[in-house]
Amino acid sequence: MKSSFLMAGGIMLVLAVVWTYLFVLVVTVAFRKKHFPRESPNPAQALVLAGKTLSGIILITALFAPVRDFLLVVSSLNPWRSGAFLSFLLICCCLTGVAWVIAAVLEGLLSRQVFRGQSLRVELQHGNLAVAVTRVVLLLGLAWVLWFGLGMVLQSFIPTPMIPTIR
Repeated sequence: MKSSFLMAGGIMLVLAVVWTYLFVLVVTVAFRKKHFPRESPNPAQALVLAGKTLSGIILITALFAPVRDFLLVVSSLNPWRSGAFLSFLLICCCLTGVAWVIAAVLEGLLSRQVFRGQSLRVELQHGNLAVAVTRVVLLLGLAWVLWFGLGMVLQSFIPTPMIPTIR
């Protein structure tokens, strides 16, 4: 059981570091192309970029509790031989990516509702910190809410152990 946790912990650590790095790289490149292709970012743009990356990192941490629970349930079995652990990790990673996309889309929709009649891109280019703070707070709040929902969804993929009954 200890070796199973040690191997899973190592895999989760490497996966979290690599996935966080790739996530930050992709978000930064996409945000740079959209908002400030030639110049350096102003504080409002930098704040929104930091909020987008932080929300993704928050959602990446949502993977750890379900993986721990999965290993506790299947520790009597050999999760490495059946490939159950790796398939569970794949499900976790895919659902985390979907949760971040949902958070980003909902943040965009809510920001457009709050700032009707204004172009959010133009407001960020002019350094409007009110728009930036509102977008960051919306995105972090949505990521936090989706973190708990994602944990519940991932718990449903964990097999239920057989509980002996007394007759």
